[in-house]
Amino acid sequence: MRDILLRARALVEKPLERRGFLRRAHLRLPDFLGIGAQKAGTTWLHEQLRAHPAIHLPARKELHYFDDNFHRPLRWYAAHFADAGARRAGEITPAYAILDDARLAYVAAVMPRVRAIFLMRDPVERAWSQAVMTLVEQAAREPSTVTEAEFTSFLRSPAVRLRGGFTRTIDAWNRHFPKDQLLLGFHDELRADPEALLARVTDFLGVDPLPRYPLRGRIVFPGIGMPMPDAIRALLVRDLADEMRALADRFGGHAEEWRRRWLG
Repeated sequence: MRDILLRARALVEKPLERRGFLRRAHLRLPDFLGIGAQKAGTTWLHEQLRAHPAIHLPARKELHYFDDNFHRPLRWYAAHFADAGARRAGEITPAYAILDDARLAYVAAVMPRVRAIFLMRDPVERAWSQAVMTLVEQAAREPSTVTEAEFTSFLRSPAVRLRGGFTRTIDAWNRHFPKDQLLLGFHDELRADPEALLARVTDFLGVDPLPRYPLRGRIVFPGIGMPMPDAIRALLVRDLADEMRALADRFGGHAEEWRRRWLG
C-alpha cells in the first residue's frame, strides 16, 4: 500500500516539479552526477571519490533514480544525500547517459546547477566489455557456452547501440545544461595517468585534490579478459565506424587514436 501511495504522489508531483510550480529548494539533492559511460571507469570513479573527505556518495552505487526509480517521489531520492552536510554530494549511475530529452528536462528543472561527469572509452572495447559482462559474468556462464550468434544479437540490440552513442549523450546533456557543467574524460586517461584524471575531476567539483591517490594499483571489476572473436571485431568496427569518425573529428586526441586503431 505504501508503494502505491508513493507512486501516486510522484505522479502528481513530477509534472509540477518539471514546470517549476513545485519548488524543492529545501531538499538536499546532488551537486554532481556520474552519468557513464557504462564499462568506461565509473566504478573506479565511485571508489576514488568515496575516499575524499569533502565528497559524499551513497554507499550504494547506481541509484537509478531518473530511470528505474522515477516512480518514487523526489524526497525519496533526496534522502540518500541527507547526511552530506557541507560536503559535495553526488551519485554515479551510468544509465543516465541514455536519458531522453523529457527526462533530462526534469533533471534540469530540479537540479539546474548539477555537474555531470561522462567518461568515454574506445567504442569497440566498450561494447565488447558490456557483452562479456552481461552474457558471461552476470549470467554466470562459461565463456565457451556463449555462441557467436548470441554475442551478435546482443551487440546489435538498441540498448547496446544507445550506450555506445557518445555523441548523442553529449549533445543531449548540452541541450539542457551549459557546457561548463559537463566534464568529459577518457578511459585512456584512467589507464595512462589516473592521478591526473582524478585531479581534473576534483577540480571540476570544486574540492581540493586528494593528498595521495587512493586505492593505488587497485583494478575495480577487471572482468575476465575474454578475447574478442575476429568476426565480432569486424561487426563492431563496421557498426561503430560513423560514431568513431564523429568522435575523432570532434575531440581528436584519444578519439583519433580509436579511429586509427580500427579504421586505419
